[in-house]
Amino acid sequence: MKRAVALLSASIVDFRRRPPGTSCAGSGCRLPQTRLRLRSRRAAVIILMLLCCGCGPKQAAPLIINPPDCPAPSVPALPELDGAEPLDSPENLSRLLERDDGIRAYIDGLKSALQCEQARGNHGK
Repeated sequence: MKRAVALLSASIVDFRRRPPGTSCAGSGCRLPQTRLRLRSRRAAVIILMLLCCGCGPKQAAPLIINPPDCPAPSVPALPELDGAEPLDSPENLSRLLERDDGIRAYIDGLKSALQCEQARGNHGK
C-alpha cells in the first residue's frame, strides 16, 4: 500500500522547470498556478484512493432461516393378541382393530413427516 502511494505521488509531481537562462520577469511565471494544480491533483488522487481502498459497499450478512422441524411420529405400542383364544374371538378382534388403528395413525404421521421434509427441500440429504 505504501509503495502504491509513493508511486502515485511521484507520478503527480510536475517536473516541468524553466529552461536554464530564462527568468520570470515579463514571461508571467506560473509558479502559484503549478502549486495549485499539484494540490488539486494530490487531493483527487487521495480521494480516489480512499474510495477504492475500503469505502466501498459492504456485503450484506446472509439470511439464516431456521425452518420448523419435521418430527417423525413415535412407534405405537401395539396390544398383543391372546394366544390361548382363537384369532376370531371378540377379544382378539378388538385388539386387532386397535392395532390396525395404531398402525394407520403411525403411517399417516410418517407420510406427513415425509411431506414436511420434501417441502423443506431435504430430499434424502
